Amino acid sequence: MTSNFRKAYYGSLGVQVVEIKPSVESALSDDELDLEKLSKLCLWVRIPHSYRSTVWKVLLGVLPTYKVTWEFAEKQRKEQYDDLKKTIAFIFPEKYNKEIKDDDITPEILIQMMIIYYLSKFPTKIIKLSDYQVNKAYLSMAKAFLEICDNNAVDAFWNITFFFRLQVLAQDDMSWIFEEEMVQQPTLISDVIVLDKLLHTREPSLWRHFQSLNVQLDNIYAKWSQSCYADILPNHCLERIWDIMIGGSQTILIYIALGIITSCKSELLKITSANEVESVFTKVSLFCCKYSKDNRKNECFKFQNF
Repeated sequence: MTSNFRKAYYGSLGVQVVEIKPSVESALSDDELDLEKLSKLCLWVRIPHSYRSTVWKVLLGVLPTYKVTWEFAEKQRKEQYDDLKKTIAFIFPEKYNKEIKDDDITPEILIQMMIIYYLSKFPTKIIKLSDYQVNKAYLSMAKAFLEICDNNAVDAFWNITFFFRLQVLAQDDMSWIFEEEMVQQPTLISDVIVLDKLLHTREPSLWRHFQSLNVQLDNIYAKWSQSCYADILPNHCLERIWDIMIGGSQTILIYIALGIITSCKSELLKITSANEVESVFTKVSLFCCKYSKDNRKNECFKFQNF
């Protein structure tokens, strides 16, 4: 009754109300799923947790749009996943047993499997896997994907693997995926230019303070964007950000950066050197993680709705 009254009231004001769960269920009920409809839902609303992995797999291309083929597709993906696990166990016999069980899958193993998967797609790329050190930003992402997928290692692997492919398609470059350290991604320069303009427009006093201290936004943004904020924000924030990215808006990364920076305005205006910037954001990261553990059902950031 209350829900219907609220919907009718908002409707009388000309405000469109989207009932999230029924809308997602309706979008997933057709025999052939409408990608445009699912994409719009990801952009407009927070996808319910119970449906998120399925929605992501369809939009990322892990599963086809025809539901009748899902069983076959899932079986094929599981076989590929098992083959990649065996490959990891063969390459790193001193680290892993001959058989890696799904319960033993770690973020490091997920990324190693992903690297092997992409190497098979780009045979000209040569990496000595036995010496390969997994990028820390990727480990943060893999950990988040495992937790968001309720530790379903198969879903987590395919979601993160195709999530990276989404970024590759957006940037028209593959090489940065194989790097062990933080690298300058192809869209970094253009993204930082937009971020700088937004900061100048919305927070001119903070922008001028950054200019006087020679604070480099590209260093800040590169770290955050490479992990898609997995190394600074808790999962309940990442879920919404990644919903939007998978829905088709990569620019959300820029606005989240702006939100984090402006939410720290009072602290940032107190710093006297560019070297102090990282310590401010480290405190934010620690606060976010602590708050997330203490208030799992609450949204805690001013920038969550960007």
